[in-house]
Amino acid sequence: MNIVFENYSTNYFESLNGKITQNCQIFSNKITLNKFIAVLMNVKYADGKMLIDDELVNNVISKYRGFYVVDEFMLYEHLNVYDNLSLVLRSTKMSPVTIYRKIESLNESLNVDLDNKLRECDEDTIIKLFYAKVMLSDSRFAIIKNYNNYTKIFSKKNLKKLTEMFDEKKINYIILCEKKKKLVDDLPILKLGKSSISVVK
Repeated sequence: MNIVFENYSTNYFESLNGKITQNCQIFSNKITLNKFIAVLMNVKYADGKMLIDDELVNNVISKYRGFYVVDEFMLYEHLNVYDNLSLVLRSTKMSPVTIYRKIESLNESLNVDLDNKLRECDEDTIIKLFYAKVMLSDSRFAIIKNYNNYTKIFSKKNLKKLTEMFDEKKINYIILCEKKKKLVDDLPILKLGKSSISVVK
């Protein structure tokens, strides 16, 4: 992973500088974190540069930047597991048969009950579903929102499970949080300010 900001100015940040070179935690206040997600996901007129793996992506839409936001609201309680997962693929206009095959194939390793309603699922299954949605989206980077965590699903134990699954498939991830608190062992902690991203010693 190599995400670099060089004097990157939008309506969200002014002259943002810094780099993210590996899986990490980034902490700041909620407003600044939301702005950072907007910068990663949305194409806006900008001065300066945003580079991903040395490629200029100022005008590249989020689908091709490869970011996928993981938060507790990405799953719907009234839907079963299969329908929750299929939402990722329906937006691509994929045929129902292809969607079915992809989900069934992925579920060979997950081993979850696709017919269960979300409210019937335990925490372990929910974490698997977060992972599955990122896998089905074919994304390069998972942005894990560990704030506004009302259901407490992103506990340290569950974050460890989720990041281990991402590590196994070499999916890069950034955990966004409000406090300078170690959530996953061996992850560097970065601070996001108004105009900088810097490693905390």
